[in-house]
Amino acid sequence: MAGSAAEVAAAGRTAGQALLARLDDEQLVMRLVDSYVADFGRDAIKAPPQAFRQRLAALSREVLLFTAAELTAAAAGCFVWLRLGSLRWPDKRRRAQFEESFYATLAGEFELGAEPRAAFEAAAAAYRSLRTAATRMEHFAQRVGPGLEPVPELEVNARHTAESFAPLLTKLAQDVCRQALAGGN
Repeated sequence: MAGSAAEVAAAGRTAGQALLARLDDEQLVMRLVDSYVADFGRDAIKAPPQAFRQRLAALSREVLLFTAAELTAAAAGCFVWLRLGSLRWPDKRRRAQFEESFYATLAGEFELGAEPRAAFEAAAAAYRSLRTAATRMEHFAQRVGPGLEPVPELEVNARHTAESFAPLLTKLAQDVCRQALAGGN
């Protein structure tokens, strides 16, 4: 993606807003919970209501962080400074501008609750530091397991559900990235 710094920042904001809207519209966190309940018959995870709401908030955060990391990984290939045949030199400055704008939008619009913005940004940086899709998915599954299943002996089932759900989130991130960097077309 070429363009001025303002255009790159605008694309980052657009991607952040679009990602939050898609996650909300498609109710992916509830779909994850419902998938787990259907697969393993664990209706008990929805009680008591207060604890379930806390788990939903934690799951929403993890889903957002994983999907955001997948989106920025997909966007990385769009910021190229120079191409010579099959050789490509990345434009790290534009990519950094996009990511800064993108994560600022997420932190500004996502309901953080009691969590300080710095903790959210640190968690986002931890996801971004994972270089491969497989390591991001593994980290996601490890983080979602305890949030989805309060019984430690059954966390392996929750991790399995998270691993099977991760490709859906990756595809959503790639779609949002493609739309944001193509100018919403």
